[in-house]
Amino acid sequence: MNIFRTSSGKIVIQQKPNAPILGAFVSWVLSNLTNGEWSSVFGVVASTLLVYWATLEILWGVNTWRRILGAFVLSTSLRGLFEI
Repeated sequence: MNIFRTSSGKIVIQQKPNAPILGAFVSWVLSNLTNGEWSSVFGVVASTLLVYWATLEILWGVNTWRRILGAFVLSTSLRGLFEI
């Protein structure tokens, strides 16, 4: 079993970023550029979008690699959220 193969047999290693991961990145950048309450708001938005993206990858990732990546990101994100 090749973890980079889709169900149709194509090898997929890289994909264009989708909206949730782009939104998480932009929110993360904004949280680091702002101070106070806005920084916290952007941080929560970034974390929420990252968890959403990871859940989408686990459920509907194009191949096993993307599902594993989604599980890793979800577990890391949730661990970080619970440590706060």
